[in-house]
Amino acid sequence: MPRVVVDHGRCFGFGRCVEEVPEVFGLNEDGKSVPRELGEIPLQEVIQAAWACPRQAISVIGDDGLELPESIDART
Repeated sequence: MPRVVVDHGRCFGFGRCVEEVPEVFGLNEDGKSVPRELGEIPLQEVIQAAWACPRQAISVIGDDGLELPESIDART
């Protein structure tokens, strides 16, 4: 199952990921994004949240352990 990783060094807590997919993302007590289990959420919605991050702090990791190209493209 794919997983989501948030780089807290890059995350400023804008919360765009939470706006995009509140079922997957929340903010911790420091205001940083915290991903939850993906569950039944379509992967494309999670990738869209990665694209929405203004600090490009979100990576979506595939089953093979590599970052999905769609989330890498969000950083270019």
